[in-house]
Amino acid sequence: MPLRSRLRSFFQSLKKKGDPPKSPKTNPRSQLSETTATINDLPSLVNATTNAGPVDRALSKAVHSSPFMSNPSNFVIRDPHMINVEQLTQIIQSGNTVLQLLDEKRTCGAEVDSSERDDPPRCHPDTRKEVRQKITVWRSNPERECDMLWLLGPAGVGKSAIAQTIAEECAADGSLGATFFFSRLNNRNNPNSVIPTIVYQLVVQHPEYKQLVTQLLAANPSLLEKNLRTQFRELIIKPFKVLMMRDPLMAQRPFMIILDGLDECNGRKAQCEFIHLISEHIRLTKSFPLIWMVCSRPEWHLKSVLADADFYVDCVREELSVDDSEAQQDVYRYLQDGFKEIRKTFLYILDDSWPLETDVQRIAKKASGLFIFASTLLKFVGDQDRCEPKKRLKICLKFIENSQAFEGVNPLHFLDLLYHQILLDVPSDILPTSMQILGLCLLYSDHKLSTRDLANFLGLDQGSFYTALQWFHSVMVIPASSAAGRDGVRFYHASFGDFLKNSSRSGKFALDQAKSHCEVAMHCLRWHASAIGDNCELEPGQCACPSQPMELKWVPDSLDFADGQDHIRSFAHMACWDACTRVQNPYIANILAELRLFPFCHLSRLASYPHTLESLIRWLRWIPQDPLILRNFAESDEDRLILEKYLGTRSSPCRDSTLIVIVPGGQMACRSLHLPTQEPLGSEYKHCTLIGSGDRACLVGFISTRGINLERSVLSERISILKDAYEMSEWGWIERE
Repeated sequence: MPLRSRLRSFFQSLKKKGDPPKSPKTNPRSQLSETTATINDLPSLVNATTNAGPVDRALSKAVHSSPFMSNPSNFVIRDPHMINVEQLTQIIQSGNTVLQLLDEKRTCGAEVDSSERDDPPRCHPDTRKEVRQKITVWRSNPERECDMLWLLGPAGVGKSAIAQTIAEECAADGSLGATFFFSRLNNRNNPNSVIPTIVYQLVVQHPEYKQLVTQLLAANPSLLEKNLRTQFRELIIKPFKVLMMRDPLMAQRPFMIILDGLDECNGRKAQCEFIHLISEHIRLTKSFPLIWMVCSRPEWHLKSVLADADFYVDCVREELSVDDSEAQQDVYRYLQDGFKEIRKTFLYILDDSWPLETDVQRIAKKASGLFIFASTLLKFVGDQDRCEPKKRLKICLKFIENSQAFEGVNPLHFLDLLYHQILLDVPSDILPTSMQILGLCLLYSDHKLSTRDLANFLGLDQGSFYTALQWFHSVMVIPASSAAGRDGVRFYHASFGDFLKNSSRSGKFALDQAKSHCEVAMHCLRWHASAIGDNCELEPGQCACPSQPMELKWVPDSLDFADGQDHIRSFAHMACWDACTRVQNPYIANILAELRLFPFCHLSRLASYPHTLESLIRWLRWIPQDPLILRNFAESDEDRLILEKYLGTRSSPCRDSTLIVIVPGGQMACRSLHLPTQEPLGSEYKHCTLIGSGDRACLVGFISTRGINLERSVLSERISILKDAYEMSEWGWIERE
């Protein structure tokens, strides 16, 4: 074959080898080696021309005189074209092969404009204006004090929308370096792909940086196999330091790198390491051409990084709230604009009067400042595959009115996926304790207990309590230990509680409300029993049920033991009897067993909340129980002594035991043998009954009052539930088929 044809074939092969391979199975490292081997074979290629013509010989001479080869002979050139060997080397190491190396390691879909994230969340032009303005001022200020901004906020509050909007603004003005939008649901959560993904985007956009990274990876392709710290230093920091030496003014035109949803990166250790790497670099380098924006939920381990005194994180910190006035107004504007777009889509079936302003306000009130709540409902209503916006809006309104009783399609399906993912992360051995805490916070939201009091009420020490809640920082306000004695735990948004209570939405993570009420009632009975033990006036050793002090599992050094119990005893006193009446099967037997041990004999004449104790007595009449707890006739010597002492009879039944309903604040009196200084019950106490087991019993009397008990409808509803769901058998209550 003539040399010209052979050289043409050679350069065509170089061009093919320099292009990105079409097959994903191609190994870029072997491709780079093959290209280098082809160059090394060039001397033997051009030497094989003994019968070449004058042009071939001229080409041979030109090639021989190049430093690319050494001393070839019998070389002939035909149809010469001048070739620069350095340019040829640059073609071979053009970066295409390096891009393929990075492409193998990066995560597709993490970029701001990726098709995998088509129609990503964005800020409405009139929403989150304050925080967006702060970010814009920060990134545009060459005199900024810190090169990292950390945006914190609970789940669904709109962090990704802000990150997307800021990223698009940076892309428009040429200041965007790279983005990584984490997503566990979409498998964009591999920490080992974060640096290659960032480097890939920087390489594509910035030629000078591309040249430096190409040289680094050509010299050592194994850099992509190194740990995060090495990759961060070698592939990001060092190349930009070189570029800074060439152009010191680069730091005044920095590129923004955005990491959104860092809490969804796989592994807490990796999440914290990214923060440490960025913060450490910023702390050591005061002027650099990269600035960082990190968005995450306030997970406990990330908050711990911020609070670590031994490793100060130098960053600008912005926090988003669910319930501040700006967030609520923003959600309202977002809903207005969203419904306007739906009207445009369904112009032929909707007019300008849809939806009613009152309906928009109802949804906005329910959403509060939670953007994901509003966006999920808008997607549901505006579903173009259904073409039923009016019908689907009615479904939403009915759903938010009473999500517990709602049956049918779930308008908040995508929000529920978020809550499911949070609960899936909780280890199975810790979840029961987590649900115990969630149940108390949800079903007794007016408890007014501080974080430490709540833990002590449930018998949890500080470590166990925080361990059980460490997965819920994105949906709950969980005070740090320094504020645990003052602030309480609460939900960011009511939708999480609604999700837990609705088994059709939460599935296996549904809160067992009967179990939660039982647990609260059991703890209340024990704390209340401990508190009223001080009322006993018997001599030491004479009381068969002396007070058993409750142990505080979480006691700070500065807190007096007695002071730590006051708030808990107060809550137990208020919630005790009401919690008992909320219990249903299969947990009723547990409460009855605890009631048999409760020292009713220590209830004082000043026992408050008589309407709740009356509710307990009424509730006991509707459930299977033995006379050891509630009875109208004397069943023991202790009963007869009580009746004789306070009613003047030993064998006759109690006075009219068909209790009428009393109003809150009505008069109630308790009498027992443990309170010898009390007076007999006067004739005005016409409604009496014995409650308690053995010498733990007391006589309870109520004075007739007229009026309607505020608790009556609630209690009647609970009894109705019992009657509808269960029926009496000789063995107790059994579930109806």
